[in-house]
Amino acid sequence: MITTEKLLQRQKLIDDIGINKASEVLKVKKETLERGIRELARISKLKETKLKVLVLDIETAPSRAYVWNFWKANIGKDQVISDWFMISWAAKWLNNPDVMSDVLTPSEAKDEDDSRISASIHSLLDEADVVIAHNAKKFDLPKLNTRFLLNKLPKPSPYQTIDTLLVARKQFGFNSNSLDSICRQLNIDGKVDTGGMSLWTRCMAGDEYALKDMLQYNENDVIILEDVYDAIKGWIPNHPRLYGDVLGDTCEVCGSKHIVENGEYRTTVNKYKSYSCLSCGSSLKDRNNSSNNSELTVCAR
Repeated sequence: MITTEKLLQRQKLIDDIGINKASEVLKVKKETLERGIRELARISKLKETKLKVLVLDIETAPSRAYVWNFWKANIGKDQVISDWFMISWAAKWLNNPDVMSDVLTPSEAKDEDDSRISASIHSLLDEADVVIAHNAKKFDLPKLNTRFLLNKLPKPSPYQTIDTLLVARKQFGFNSNSLDSICRQLNIDGKVDTGGMSLWTRCMAGDEYALKDMLQYNENDVIILEDVYDAIKGWIPNHPRLYGDVLGDTCEVCGSKHIVENGEYRTTVNKYKSYSCLSCGSSLKDRNNSSNNSELTVCAR
């Protein structure tokens, strides 16, 4: 788990002996240390959000089945050996460098028992007002809901969702909308190399070292997901108001005071003053068309 304390310790060591030597001493890649430096610098400039925003990613085991063909296999229920289950999860509160996570023990993995880690992520979702995930609506959240149901956990408290995959598809024209590909194009450190399917099969067999590697892979995905979100948040239509009901001097997407008037926003019946955030690029408009000091809302693009 990457904590604020650990990041600060690494920063002090880097200040004392330099990043190259620190990389050798800690046996951590230089790129990882550089990411930690950027994370601390970014956090120091950000305000605390009024809503609790959870950045989330899960890793699941594949279903196993007997198949007659490798290509376009039509699998009947009597061919299924075992169903999928959750191997690990990782999450962090937005603008907080501490990464929270959980992974199956070797015995839990062999028994395909994810009840314990389902309960631990359920408690975080219950706290969240907003959840950010890449492919949230078709993968992470339906998969979690399935495990909650099967493990007899109640439905979490309501929350809003930001799906960065849907934003990428709707707002941009990347050649690939995978998280790793978007990171590469935005010059963000990409995914950790897993070595392929063997990592998943070793995890399912209860390999302790494979489970640790999976957790590291999962935690890294959450960190780079937040970086992607930060890069594209100004393009998200109807973004949740993270900084509450604010007046016209603050961006409700990023909390910046650097907003400028930018003409008018018109509907079929009314017109509103329009603003732009110079920090995150969000388009904002007055919620009240009759007041120059009225509250701002995020414009759909």
